[in-house]
Amino acid sequence: MIATIALVIGACTAIFVTLDGLLLRQFPFRDADRLVMLWESNRETGVEHLPVNEEAYPVYRRRLSSFTEIAAFIPSGGNPRRLPETNERVTQVAATLELFNVLGATPLKGRVFSAADGRPEAPRVAVLGYRFWMTHFGGSADAIGREVVVNQWGRRVHYMIVGVMPDAFEFPHPLFRVLSASLHELP
Repeated sequence: MIATIALVIGACTAIFVTLDGLLLRQFPFRDADRLVMLWESNRETGVEHLPVNEEAYPVYRRRLSSFTEIAAFIPSGGNPRRLPETNERVTQVAATLELFNVLGATPLKGRVFSAADGRPEAPRVAVLGYRFWMTHFGGSADAIGREVVVNQWGRRVHYMIVGVMPDAFEFPHPLFRVLSASLHELP
């Protein structure tokens, strides 16, 4: 009997946490009711809600004239990055220059991506998540302009830190709530 009650309480808690995260809690973005997340589907397999293919982004950008702006981001997910000094796993998000502007997200420190960051000769830049900033830079304002190095596919990649997002910032994907570092790399 006690095991059954514990199981029911656990199931109810899991359902509430899922519903709270997906349906009840508003996303903390400007004009959140006007944001749309695009998904693709595979007609052959019937699989729906697939992330948009990276190569399709420029096509959507050219053809989706009903939107005032579009942006894309890709979590590192199954291919985690590591900090070379500690081998610590970090979650990284590659994002287009427009992402933070589309979300209406303002950094706590520094800035978000700019058009200058998209030039081929521009250095790679990073906007850090609040927790990553606190853990690795002690919340120091002088983190802006410093470098963070990440192991990606067996090579060390250097990023210049240009900004830090507030603690309340979350990516708009309900299954991706943790932000460690946002890195501009997409076309």
